[in-house]
Amino acid sequence: MAEVVDDLRAHMGDAEWGRFSEYPWDDWCDGRTWQIQQGEDFHVAVPTMRVYLYQWRDAINLGEAPQPDTRELPSDEQIESGQIPQWTVVTRITGPGFLRFRFERVDEPPPLTK
Repeated sequence: MAEVVDDLRAHMGDAEWGRFSEYPWDDWCDGRTWQIQQGEDFHVAVPTMRVYLYQWRDAINLGEAPQPDTRELPSDEQIESGQIPQWTVVTRITGPGFLRFRFERVDEPPPLTK
């Protein structure tokens, strides 16, 4: 049966949350486009790693993971007021064993292009 939990870590459990800690999220969430390679940068199936990217995005948006732009957790006031900056992750599987992605703020307008 469904239940309300205090935070994402409690919901996921320590073992599952621990899998996230093996990746350099501070680097990968810096707004640049990254291409990571299975067997070198991650050791799960490519679709599983893609799910991990979306789960990390959810953790950021819930205030359970550091914000990519500040590298800090949101303040209690931001969490309580629902004023946590929201992020999205753009992903693309670029070939066997490769995944390309970028974290972007949702509330910022896209850059102008010529």
